[in-house]
Amino acid sequence: FFGYTKNISRSGMFISSINPKEPGEIYQVEIPLPAPINQTIQCACEVVWNRHFEKKSPYEPGMGLKFSGISESVATAIDSWIHESSS
Repeated sequence: FFGYTKNISRSGMFISSINPKEPGEIYQVEIPLPAPINQTIQCACEVVWNRHFEKKSPYEPGMGLKFSGISESVATAIDSWIHESSS
C-alpha cells in the first residue's frame, strides 16, 4: 500500500492512505527516525481501525496501527524523536 505517516506515538501511528488495510491485519514496518536519534525501527503493526474515503467527510482516509512487541528502548527512541521534533 502507499501512505504517509501523519501521527506517531510510542504505541502506534496513523497512516493516511486512500487504500487502508482491514482491522486485524498485521504488517512488518520499518520506520527511520532522523537525526538526532538516527535509528531505524523495525516491528510488527496491527491495523486496529480504518477510515475509507468519503467525499464529504472532514477526515482523511487511513488507518490506525498499533505497534506489537516493541521493546522499551524502541518506545523510548520514538518518545525522544517526538520530543526533539516538537522542541
